[in-house]
Amino acid sequence: MIGNDIVSINKIKSVLDKNPKFLNRIFTNDEINYINKKTNKIQTIAGMFAAKEAIVKALKLNIRDILKKNIEIRHENSSPEGFYKGQKIEVSISHQGDYAIATAFSNIELKRQNNMNFKIEKRNRNTHKGDYGKVLIIAGSNGMTGAAFLSSTAALRSGVGLCYLDVPKSISKILQIKTTEVIVEEIDCENFTFSQKVLDSIKKNIQKADSIAIGPGIGKGNEIYKLLYEIAKNFRGSILIDADAINAIKNTEIFKLNKNIVLTPHEMEFSRISGMDINFIKNNREEAVKIFLKKNDVTIVLKGNKTIVANKNEIYFNSSGNPGMATAGSGDVLTGIISAFLARKINPFESSKLGVFIHGLAGDIAKEKYGEEGMIATDILDNIPFAIKMIKEE
Repeated sequence: MIGNDIVSINKIKSVLDKNPKFLNRIFTNDEINYINKKTNKIQTIAGMFAAKEAIVKALKLNIRDILKKNIEIRHENSSPEGFYKGQKIEVSISHQGDYAIATAFSNIELKRQNNMNFKIEKRNRNTHKGDYGKVLIIAGSNGMTGAAFLSSTAALRSGVGLCYLDVPKSISKILQIKTTEVIVEEIDCENFTFSQKVLDSIKKNIQKADSIAIGPGIGKGNEIYKLLYEIAKNFRGSILIDADAINAIKNTEIFKLNKNIVLTPHEMEFSRISGMDINFIKNNREEAVKIFLKKNDVTIVLKGNKTIVANKNEIYFNSSGNPGMATAGSGDVLTGIISAFLARKINPFESSKLGVFIHGLAGDIAKEKYGEEGMIATDILDNIPFAIKMIKEE
């Protein structure tokens, strides 16, 4: 949660002149000791008071918490840190003219959603990019460069060591300009379709990948299912099938080729591959998923409010996220996040569970910054590192 506050320095001076007890009512002894060491005490008081007010807004508290001294501003190497009843809250304080401006960023409320004890291992100092997995994302078509960009960048933002992006020749140059860290590999076709030449190029590239994600923005090319089938037949690592690739599935025989397939449909896509009525799925999401998994040994991520992650043995209902995430490209970001964890050899169920939680948490952070109406997919993308940081700190 984010809180902002602005305080007039002159107003603080006026309050202190009229009420000398103000300092003792608002600040702890340690805070007062810090203030007394500063040359410009009024400016310091205004900044610290603004930080306390910002914390009140971030945590949805009230002025009583300031008066009870439940909120304290400490300084480590001159940098401010906020604390509410011992729990750390990030704060920043700046001054402009007559005003002190403070922002508080709290993950206390967001962390309460994390009831699944998610863990992301701390990185070893003696490592290199190859230790964090290599993902290959097969995505994009004319007019759909954004899907390829969002999914590949999300994978990198989620900690994968290397991300290869296979795209048609028609959009290769655009993505080489748009991306910096992603390794763009050009496939000699206008849009993805099945041909021996296309298949041979992709088969060559999958040899260096630990996981594959296919589908974001690939369109409805000729015999996409056949291409998907051949990839599943020739790759033993985890495969995430999303978007247009889900719609290309003609039968469930493909699920017998690889035991590490993850499907990420929304309800309409799930209706197409399962054969179940869309209204039945909407009203019976859990039951519909269980019916599908009785016949198909995959991990499924049924997107929507309280996204369901399930396989034959386990089921998880996600608690993070908000309606503002119903925006173009949000699913592409999720694809990149999950595929990154798959590349790090985390099993499909745990990768998917962790991925949807981080995706939703990044969306919740974005909501605090921009609100639900104005949020776009890149806002979710930009907040992935902060969501991961929250989990690691917890």
